[in-house]
Amino acid sequence: TPTPTPTPTPTPTPTPTVSPTPTTSCPTGYTSLGGQITDNPSASVFNSKLYVFLKGTDTAAYYRTSSDGVSFANPIYLGGSLISAPASAVIDARLYLEATGTDNNRYYRLTTDGINFNNWTRGSVSATTNPTTVFQARTYNFAKGSGTEAPLCMQVVSSPTPTPTPTPTSTPTPTPTSTPTPTPTPTSGFIKQNPNNPYRFVDANNNPFYPIGIGDCVSVDGSSVLANWGFDGRPSQLAGPHGDRTDIDTYLSAYRDAGFNLFRWSIGNCSFNLDSEYSWSQGDLLVSKLRQYGFRIQLVFFHNNADTSAAGLAYLQRVIDRYGSSVDIWEVSNESYASDSSLTLLANYIKANDPNRHPVTTSFVYSNSPQVRDIAAMDITSPHFYTSASEFEVDRETYLNIINWKSFGKPVIIGEYGNVVVNWDATSDLRNRLSTWTAFFAEGSIYFWNTSFIMNYSDPNSVANAYLGPTTRGYIRVLTDYTGQVPADARIANITVSNPNSVRASALSSSSGYFAYLHAYTNHTSATSGITVTINVPQSGTATWINPSTGAVLGTQSVSAGVQTLNVPSFLIDAALKIF
Repeated sequence: TPTPTPTPTPTPTPTPTVSPTPTTSCPTGYTSLGGQITDNPSASVFNSKLYVFLKGTDTAAYYRTSSDGVSFANPIYLGGSLISAPASAVIDARLYLEATGTDNNRYYRLTTDGINFNNWTRGSVSATTNPTTVFQARTYNFAKGSGTEAPLCMQVVSSPTPTPTPTPTSTPTPTPTSTPTPTPTPTSGFIKQNPNNPYRFVDANNNPFYPIGIGDCVSVDGSSVLANWGFDGRPSQLAGPHGDRTDIDTYLSAYRDAGFNLFRWSIGNCSFNLDSEYSWSQGDLLVSKLRQYGFRIQLVFFHNNADTSAAGLAYLQRVIDRYGSSVDIWEVSNESYASDSSLTLLANYIKANDPNRHPVTTSFVYSNSPQVRDIAAMDITSPHFYTSASEFEVDRETYLNIINWKSFGKPVIIGEYGNVVVNWDATSDLRNRLSTWTAFFAEGSIYFWNTSFIMNYSDPNSVANAYLGPTTRGYIRVLTDYTGQVPADARIANITVSNPNSVRASALSSSSGYFAYLHAYTNHTSATSGITVTINVPQSGTATWINPSTGAVLGTQSVSAGVQTLNVPSFLIDAALKIF
């Protein structure tokens, strides 16, 4: 009798783990309008439209509109960092949004046309969070839903018994401030001219701000500003057909971590124009990302021209209203051909209509040499400077140019800086280091025109900008770590070097410290030694010599206050001194 074959026992199929489905619900009698909000909404009727103001999960303010009470537009971003529910009111033909900022002060934004809101301004118009309003003979009730993703909910009552919303008897006069609460921004407020040094900047707390900036091409192909940023490109024979590119987060985080602190957005200059609702939304994304990564912004209104027509002024006003709470410096026109009178008219218009009173500048047409002239209405001198100077002369050229441009008595920002002919060669990183250190000691600032999608971009008939790869970024990190220790009252000081035929030196002195930079401008291949410097130290402390290439300490010694001569440690190419 054969042995029977056993029947196999089936292996049970495991039950998959299912992630919980987000839950949303509305109160009885309400319908969901979607989205995800964190506080009760506020509703108002203005210019024959229904407005609902919301606080998003990012704590920013948004609004939605409807012309018929049935279909609602997608949320529109108004920014801010709110710790209260939004409030709204219509007062004297103006629609107000009001909320409490992270500093526990009340702020408002207003619009006269229902589209363009002004900047966040400190003050209160006594607006209330009112989720009920009457629109087209119907009562609309709005509420925050419940669940893991609380939506905006709406109830419509056909036969209203409206309860009027109390409104102030007169338009209040809020107190303006230079500290709004837009989406993530540096907490130190806007920058301004140092009241004790016309060539430097300070923040709202009078702490020093030393700009080191970049500009770049932005979405010129119509793609999203979140993509296609040129970054760490390889030589042309190795890079892709359009060079090497990355997303905006990778790009901005790399340059932020290197110490860059300002981005120059030159509208229409290798950048999209603000000429459609889509382009404005892309501008919103760009500004939001820049502030998220801690960059201050210099915004350029026009490329080459200066439109003083009614349409041009309306465009100017819209930019001011939309981005004034995020920008630190306005630039009227990039490398402008416009007349001084046109540039003055626009600069004065900006100053009269910008509640934050940001400084204003402009740049002039560039013809392979910096074009610089003074216009009284401009607060900053901003030449563009592209160089072919060698690594032995670029520091001298930079220093003398800035000293010359300071003759107008204003801060000097080189708004575009880079190379002639090719964006990178074997000495580019070193020249970037020498020029940025020297600019700082001349009381000037540099913004690189960044072209890093490829490593050897060349234009034999024009300028080729600058390649800012890992080496230059490392040098900038050392520089900004150093400048972060220099007080706001530091001014150009005397320094005497023992061998000026081989070493150039520049210095700054403050009430509490002394700072110097040395460049061995005839010898970059072997160490320079036997150099002394004679300086006047404001107070006793420790002298620390560092290597600007790496940040490594070359030597330290104790020093007393007063005039004295110090031995400089042996160094290769350049060295920096700080005394506290």
